[in-house]
Amino acid sequence: MLAILEVREKIRSFVGTYDKFIRIILKFLLTFISLYMIVSFLGQDISGKLMLVFVALGIICSALPGAVGPTVCSLGALIVVFIREPYLAGILGGLLLIMVLVYFAYIPDNAVVMLITIIAAIVGLPYITPVCAGMFKKPHSSIAVGFGMVTYYILIAIKSILVSIEALGETDDTSVIEMFVTQLKQNKEIIFATILAMLVVIIVYAIRSIAIDYAWQMAAGIGILLTLLAYLIADFSLELYKNMAAIFGGCILSAVIVFLIGFICYHMDYTRTEYVQFEDEEYKYYVKAVPKVSVKAMEKTVRNINEEE
Repeated sequence: MLAILEVREKIRSFVGTYDKFIRIILKFLLTFISLYMIVSFLGQDISGKLMLVFVALGIICSALPGAVGPTVCSLGALIVVFIREPYLAGILGGLLLIMVLVYFAYIPDNAVVMLITIIAAIVGLPYITPVCAGMFKKPHSSIAVGFGMVTYYILIAIKSILVSIEALGETDDTSVIEMFVTQLKQNKEIIFATILAMLVVIIVYAIRSIAIDYAWQMAAGIGILLTLLAYLIADFSLELYKNMAAIFGGCILSAVIVFLIGFICYHMDYTRTEYVQFEDEEYKYYVKAVPKVSVKAMEKTVRNINEEE
């Protein structure tokens, strides 16, 4: 355990020392990976030249505010869809514009939360973002998570329609709209998954904010468990026919990742909790102080012994 804590302290010290460089690298990776995954998810072949474009855009976004990366990824998705079916691009663009006007125009930093939600859902881990948002963000981040889930399912519908259009050949605008509406009606999971994700964010935040021992561990565990139970119930009641083994494995992997992040950020020593009371002329104060676990790495001293001595 001591060795693990020493590694943790080294990680925290490294991040604190090179914070600016790490932020630049993370913004580059987020933009590059998101562009690659979203474009490939929509069925676009990614050539070497397109990869260079992704790298260039990632480098540019790494030097700009965090909200620029999600904006570039949104534009990339719109361009890919527009090339193959302009009317679908209009629908997607309209929905993204509504999201910006309703929420992201006021809290642009949470656009990153929405983008991470989409990417996590694409790789099969939609359960991790709601828990992490509840642990590290404010309750209103549930809106960004909800928008991310809605966008993910809309991308699924668009991908299916694009495949159908390629198989059927030319289609008119009315047929495209009908296909889009049909895809949304047939997808029973979109409303359930969106509401569940938003509720998990709020519940995890509420539990994490309670002044009790092991609050963050309880919040993360309950969030993951609630997600798993909700999918089990929905699988039978809504007949989603989901792969429950994959959901169970995804929840376990999400729990490992969440607890690893929480261990680095929140690890507390509850055995040394102190309670303090003091008062002034108007109030009496009750303070609970819980120290963070910190371990100083052992310093090695090398002493040179000369033969002359």
